[in-house]
Amino acid sequence: YGCQESNWPIHEQARDIRPGEIVVIDGIKVNKRALVGEVVTKFITLYRGAVAVVVLGNVRDANDIIKQKYPVWAQGVNPVGCFNTQVTADEETKRIVAQQKAYYDGAVGVCDDTGVVVIPRDQITEEFYGKLEFMEEQEDKWFECIDRLKWDTFDTICLKKYKEDR
Repeated sequence: YGCQESNWPIHEQARDIRPGEIVVIDGIKVNKRALVGEVVTKFITLYRGAVAVVVLGNVRDANDIIKQKYPVWAQGVNPVGCFNTQVTADEETKRIVAQQKAYYDGAVGVCDDTGVVVIPRDQITEEFYGKLEFMEEQEDKWFECIDRLKWDTFDTICLKKYKEDR
């Protein structure tokens, strides 16, 4: 996390990243400043071995991060970065960090070009897995109806006419 318009804590914490980890970076009271840019994401992914970086805030150097294909997902971009000044987290920041760690530790992140969906640890159940399987089967059926049967999306997705054909 970064706080009080500083990413000093991010640089400190980056030292402890272990290979294979997914890093979640948050900004607390940073006024929409970018938390990291190309140098930090390169260090975190190439030199510390993180498999992904999810930024709950803005990044700088988005064009270079994309060009280098660093596995980074962010809420937005801002060319104005945080300051590199040493700060001490206040009690509110510590509370927020503890809440975020409890939420994200052990969670599953599904990341693609449109964003990130986080499934908290307590929701990863057999029932949830069944829902994922259902969604995949349903989309397979939808594509079959559109591609092979040449149906329109209204009949396929809204009316679910494929259920009548069973």
